[in-house]
Amino acid sequence: MRYKYRNKPVLRDNIRFDSTGEYERWTILQLLERSGHICNLRRQVKFDLGKSLITGRMLSMRWDYSYEDGGNIVVEDWKGMVTKEWAVKAAWFAEKYPLWQIRITGRNKQTIVVDKRKG
Repeated sequence: MRYKYRNKPVLRDNIRFDSTGEYERWTILQLLERSGHICNLRRQVKFDLGKSLITGRMLSMRWDYSYEDGGNIVVEDWKGMVTKEWAVKAAWFAEKYPLWQIRITGRNKQTIVVDKRKG
């Protein structure tokens, strides 16, 4: 079976992850939470974005993780590749939730931070 974007779902501790990268990032974030570096770690957090002007349907965005990090409220997605649809939704999210910091972590193990508060 071929998977979207060639990722392979992973099942660990009865939790389904879309890829091994997403699972590995989850384990790192859990260690950071246990050591006190971050707090209030959650998975698959859904945010409403509002109504589509085209279809009238309510739109939402689900982030892989959310947590607090040194006073920052963070949403994070693990991405093998950023799609145009995801980028549009992330920009919409940034406008609607300007106090939240967006972090994108990917295959190269680097984290990109988008922080609307720093203008």
